[in-house]
Amino acid sequence: MQVSKNVMHNRYVRKDMDLDKVKKQAKIDLRTERTKLPILFTMAIDPKYVIRDFEYKKMTVFNSKKVPLLVKAINH
Repeated sequence: MQVSKNVMHNRYVRKDMDLDKVKKQAKIDLRTERTKLPILFTMAIDPKYVIRDFEYKKMTVFNSKKVPLLVKAINH
């Protein structure tokens, strides 16, 4: 959620960042937020999958007012 909020701020409040810079910053923010999670965790959508980490390079930030993110996870 925090990564999405940061993207929204960088995209619509700060006018100096183009979309490529916003996407790069989102990947950095995702890495930072990842350090706050346990080593292994489950996603709320489907708890039968245990997540080890995210594929940061494959993260997608869509150009939309709702700022949807596509984050691919690495299963344990």
